[in-house]
Amino acid sequence: MKLCNGCGETKPLDAFYRNRRGKIIARCKPCHRRANRSYEQSGRRDRSRSRRRWRERLREYGLTVDDFDRMLVEQVGRCGACSAPLVKVNVDHCHQTGAVRGLLCGGCNSAAGMAGDDPARLRQIAAYLEGSASP
Repeated sequence: MKLCNGCGETKPLDAFYRNRRGKIIARCKPCHRRANRSYEQSGRRDRSRSRRRWRERLREYGLTVDDFDRMLVEQVGRCGACSAPLVKVNVDHCHQTGAVRGLLCGGCNSAAGMAGDDPARLRQIAAYLEGSASP
């Protein structure tokens, strides 16, 4: 017999789930299901997943959350290339060295990536666009 932390009732051990190590968890099966359903409906699960993914992505670039926050403050919350307000932030990095250059908006990050991070190619594209501008 075990006391459930959810409903406060004493129930037989088979009324409880076991964790991966075989230890009996604190809530009975109905309380556990109710708590999981509530957690999923609240949206907290999605927020914690996206936070975890974001931290993993920062780690790939060798950044901490503090490093990211510092960069965001230094750039005043704006794209490092076009100065547009950053809504969805992209970490710009050199694909050869892995060094982080700054934070970009999605459009600038895509443009830099499609140009192969080649400044000369981007200048050629800019010259082309300026030369073919409509009056």
